[in-house]
Amino acid sequence: MNNRFPNRRWCIINSGDATNVNYNQVLENAATALRYSIDGSKTFVKYNVTTHPIVDYIDESGNAVYGNNVDSQGRTYTLYYETIQQTVPLYGQDENDHEIITGSGIINVPTENITGSGILHQSGVTIGRPDIFSSALTVSGKTEFNHPEILGILATEEWTQTGLI
Repeated sequence: MNNRFPNRRWCIINSGDATNVNYNQVLENAATALRYSIDGSKTFVKYNVTTHPIVDYIDESGNAVYGNNVDSQGRTYTLYYETIQQTVPLYGQDENDHEIITGSGIINVPTENITGSGILHQSGVTIGRPDIFSSALTVSGKTEFNHPEILGILATEEWTQTGLI
């Protein structure tokens, strides 16, 4: 089955834990928006994740190509760039609603010169899981599911009345 949402994940939790969900961290907005199992004992939340390193593109040979902030061990770095100050004009409107220069200001403009770095994520780290993930139930040996997997679970008699799908 095709995975329509490659960065989206689902975790199943006990219904009683729905009040502990931080709805700013998941794609649902309230416990009333959740789907519950037929017996009402379980529900699930969905959220987006990112696994590092992030592939920039795949070359003609099928090899993954990463940005300049990933080292040979797959660690993702935060890069710090030199900045220069630049004076820029500030604009306003005259009495005839024409744009005019009313003054100047200073902005910091990044250059391409890297001045430092620090490890942001080790290779294989997945970020974006909500706090409630620590309460996820294990189903078929897993606590997190991709789209085809959650569809398979939701098609069972525990989640859908027999004969409805």
